[in-house]
Amino acid sequence: MKNLKLGFKVTVLCLLLSPTGFAQAKSEIKEIKGEKNSFNCKIYKTEIDGKGTYTNSFYVNSKYDIEKIHNDRKPDSPGADFIEYKINNHDKFVSAFNKSFTKDRLIDLEEKDVKIWINFILNKEGGILAIEYCLFQEDIITPFELEKLENELLNNLSFTPLEHAEDALPSEYIITTKFKEVVQGEIKKIRQRETEE
Repeated sequence: MKNLKLGFKVTVLCLLLSPTGFAQAKSEIKEIKGEKNSFNCKIYKTEIDGKGTYTNSFYVNSKYDIEKIHNDRKPDSPGADFIEYKINNHDKFVSAFNKSFTKDRLIDLEEKDVKIWINFILNKEGGILAIEYCLFQEDIITPFELEKLENELLNNLSFTPLEHAEDALPSEYIITTKFKEVVQGEIKKIRQRETEE
């Protein structure tokens, strides 16, 4: 499962978003199947004394060779500049969720306080090369829901590179949100970035 070798940067970022940081974790690898696609999944579980077990579940469509994509886009270049991007439309991001989950399901995920981290891996022009996901629970959404969400994101979102140096390297556009924000129709991280652009 070479596709499951998620980029080190991606793993670090997602672990930093969890309450456990770099605490020692047990990992499990599995494949989940949707209707037309399968997703490679790597689950990290960390037990913290007196605080229970924290979970980070990484997903990536098995059609992507993530390791190759990262290596091709970012050669070892200490001190390099990286491109920043603008998302084409906040409302299309929200709409992708509304088309992928029923209203009752969105409310269910909101009530469970589900948080999702989405990493769009982009080329220099802003084209989407792959999408990585991290959820902070195990099996909280189905592969069919994830497959539908990915299709909606790929078909409706685009990114525009902001002004950058000619030799700048492509990077990612990362969105962390809760289903509570999706239900409310306002993704704070996207709105915040819009005001900074």
